[in-house]
Amino acid sequence: MGIGDLWKLLEPVAECISLHQLAVEDGFVNNIGGVRAYWVGIDASGWVYCALYRHSASKNPELATLYARCCHLLDKPIRPYFIFDGPKRPSSKRGKHKMLITFGFPSIVALGEADAELAWLSKEGVIDAVASEDSDLIVLGAVVVLRNFLHEDNDKKVTVYRADAIAKHAALSFTEADFLLIALLVGGDYDDGLEWCGLSQSQDVDKSLDVWRNELRDELITNDSGHLPSCQPALSKSIPSDFPQLKIINLYRNPLCSKTNPADLLGCSPNPILLANFAEENFCWGSSYGILMHFETTIFPALALDDICRIACETDLGLAKRPCQFIGKVLKHRVPLKARDCPRHPEVRLSLIVCDVLIDSIVCSLLGKLNDGETEGKVNEWRLSVLPRLRVWLPIAMIETTFPDLIVAAGKKNATRSAHMSTGGKAPRASGSMGMPYPLKQKQERSREDEGATSSSK
Repeated sequence: MGIGDLWKLLEPVAECISLHQLAVEDGFVNNIGGVRAYWVGIDASGWVYCALYRHSASKNPELATLYARCCHLLDKPIRPYFIFDGPKRPSSKRGKHKMLITFGFPSIVALGEADAELAWLSKEGVIDAVASEDSDLIVLGAVVVLRNFLHEDNDKKVTVYRADAIAKHAALSFTEADFLLIALLVGGDYDDGLEWCGLSQSQDVDKSLDVWRNELRDELITNDSGHLPSCQPALSKSIPSDFPQLKIINLYRNPLCSKTNPADLLGCSPNPILLANFAEENFCWGSSYGILMHFETTIFPALALDDICRIACETDLGLAKRPCQFIGKVLKHRVPLKARDCPRHPEVRLSLIVCDVLIDSIVCSLLGKLNDGETEGKVNEWRLSVLPRLRVWLPIAMIETTFPDLIVAAGKKNATRSAHMSTGGKAPRASGSMGMPYPLKQKQERSREDEGATSSSK
């Protein structure tokens, strides 16, 4: 899609960074968009079809793909904004639109192509970046473009292209007008360009031209400027008398788009009840127990992160800070294991609080289509054994900004424990994830059993 080999040409300015780090630093900490999150515009069609094969064996594979991708956005402070191509979209896209609503992700149908709408939103500063593999976004004037955004690996790097970095690079120094000329010469989504013109020729021509058409033909024949690798008589002959066509220029410079700032860009929080109903209707794991199992690692942690972002926004606006209903105390800290390969912010593990009322509402909203005779017992067991032990990893920078008291309290607790140990005492420990690690506990129990066996033998 877009101009062939343009991404290769722009490799000198490509910046690789983890999506997690980008969202936390630019979106939440630096707050460049003013909503304590990173706004990303997404072409909804490309979002689904690029990796459809991953879930080809699933019930409703397109919806399964979209669901998985949406879930992988939920553990980062990202506000996605989905745009569908044109008003005459096929009916199959309606289910995807419904799913986006359940996730709380805003979406619209573009007047024309989604790329044009996304590029305009980027130029106007409405969104922070556009996620796309289509290089035409660069030609259309997008300020920041993210590639490799569709990976489902949370620690995967994205490739960032910034218009200001391209313009400032000594060997490139391309402006929007330069990219337009390259698109006209090489061809893109709107036109095939000139038959004998490749990317290297178009780049050299762009450097040498001060006037149009006839002098361009002469330059291609004679190569007087020396910018071309060789004379291009065939290319010179291929230039028609109406090149460049005004209608093609107009498609790039004035593409059909609404040019309106969407009022609902912030979207809503994920709706676990609507998501549960959607899962029951469309996925093979949509039993009451299956839904709770899926939600414990995706939707429930996402509710905590979303609430923290919204509380931070409210505090920025001068509103009284309210407590986050989904998080408890800090349990431990960590630097992610993949930090060297793909840097992430240090994180803290917190107890995750999901009230019984919400669980009741989810279970009661389901029709039980996929439940069997064991489902009710499994749900009850899940509520007793799993629900009280739910945990969530969140970037420490987000907690320090929003709830610094939690970090202070955890630090005091660790200091008290260290002081107690230094005086020869034993720090009190509870078993399990909140206290003594299970392997250590089991090792001590085995040691006691061995001692008992030895005493008995004597």
